[in-house]
Amino acid sequence: MAPVLNPFRSIRDRKSLLALGWSITSLFSFLALIAALIISIISRSYYKNQYDEENQEIYKVLESVSSFSVIFAGLYTVVLAFLLSCFGSLCVVGYISFKGKYIAPVYTGTGTSNVNPKFAGIFLGALVLFSNLCLVIAVILGEFEVGNYLDEHEKQELGYFRIERISRLLATISMGLFLLYTLYSILFFTSKEVLFTAPNEEDENIQEMGYIAPIHSIT
Repeated sequence: MAPVLNPFRSIRDRKSLLALGWSITSLFSFLALIAALIISIISRSYYKNQYDEENQEIYKVLESVSSFSVIFAGLYTVVLAFLLSCFGSLCVVGYISFKGKYIAPVYTGTGTSNVNPKFAGIFLGALVLFSNLCLVIAVILGEFEVGNYLDEHEKQELGYFRIERISRLLATISMGLFLLYTLYSILFFTSKEVLFTAPNEEDENIQEMGYIAPIHSIT
């Protein structure tokens, strides 16, 4: 009997799986961060709609109070996610185009299709550090509150500060990013060996022959 070709054993398929997972991870992270930015901008109109003669000054305060730490945490997360996405796509795992085509990394550090192990190690370490950073940000921003003269009953009646709502939104997104990047870190760790191994030329030749003509069984 002729050998049965298993496409799931192909190195290219496993590389494509890593690239697909990374493309999905990067896309979801950017969509989440963009959604957070849009919601934070739109939320300003919510407080302006609450203005009335009695509570006008209070709602102005609720809307205008800001926090440098919250803004810095959000922007820092966006910058790190962007840099990590570029490094992974261009130097380590590549990415999947919108047409569904696998695009290999442009600069692997070896001059061949094999990835430099140092690049893979840096990438894995960055994934772990970034996922843990997202977890820390989620915990800290989840407990963020503005110290003021309003008690809990007044907060429930009038509403929370706008910056408090934004901080809780960023905390939720950061927790989602922690889970997303942790899952991809596990996928990358279990499949990273395919990035260092060149495709088997003999298997490629067999596959090409299979496309040219059918393989007949030998009896």
